[in-house]
Amino acid sequence: MGDSMTFLVFANYAAVLIFGVTLVFSFCGLLSTRRGRLQLALVCLLFILFHLAIFYGCGHEMLVASYPLTTHLPLLLLLVLVFRQPPLYTLVAVLTAYLFCAPRQWFGFLAIFLLGRDIPLAFYGAPLLMTLPLLAAILYWFSPIMQMLKPESPRTLCLLMLFPLSCYLISYTFNVYTKLLYTSPIAPSTVMSATALFFMLFAAILISRCQKLHELQLNQQLFALQAQQQQKEMQLLWDSQEQARIYRHDLQHHLRIIDACLCQED
Repeated sequence: MGDSMTFLVFANYAAVLIFGVTLVFSFCGLLSTRRGRLQLALVCLLFILFHLAIFYGCGHEMLVASYPLTTHLPLLLLLVLVFRQPPLYTLVAVLTAYLFCAPRQWFGFLAIFLLGRDIPLAFYGAPLLMTLPLLAAILYWFSPIMQMLKPESPRTLCLLMLFPLSCYLISYTFNVYTKLLYTSPIAPSTVMSATALFFMLFAAILISRCQKLHELQLNQQLFALQAQQQQKEMQLLWDSQEQARIYRHDLQHHLRIIDACLCQED
């Protein structure tokens, strides 16, 4: 591998690193202040130097294989222990950011498809060029939605974590730690079946949760209507009592007048 290609390969992985860490910080709501952005820059710099040492000391394959232990786990612990982020939500944020790293690579495959395999620089150059536009789009459209999930219950977060976690495990099992995705004839169908199974399970649980939530909302609306009806009935009862008090007062007044007239034999 030439020096230019080596530099481009590591630059691509550095871009992936900055891309993913920035997404996680954004999902956790840590980029709203200048201090948070400076902390992001420092974390990215430390990770890049650490990866650079692994890349030149152990090689490209070791860097890819050790990514969960050298990036994902330290980032998770850093956010939980140092930045005091909720552990379960932080795990969801890390796994979701990992999923968003995949679209970058699609541009590399598209470049190879359009330009041919004789131009390997396109495989790394195209994702590198698309890093900033893709990052800006995700930060603008998806990050605010992701931050809304932060106060959700642990049960909901576990449900949301199911699909990205399954994709994470399948990716490292069939593509990183083994090459079964390319060497085994049944691996592609296995990956597709497993992904579809996890997605169907996720969809079934999500639909069940939505139905329960819908029933709860209907019950709340019913209780609200009952409360409004009771309030109206209480208001009618109070109005009736007030009218009866007025009638009683008027009747007493009339009775006193009649009594006075009788006493005067009028």
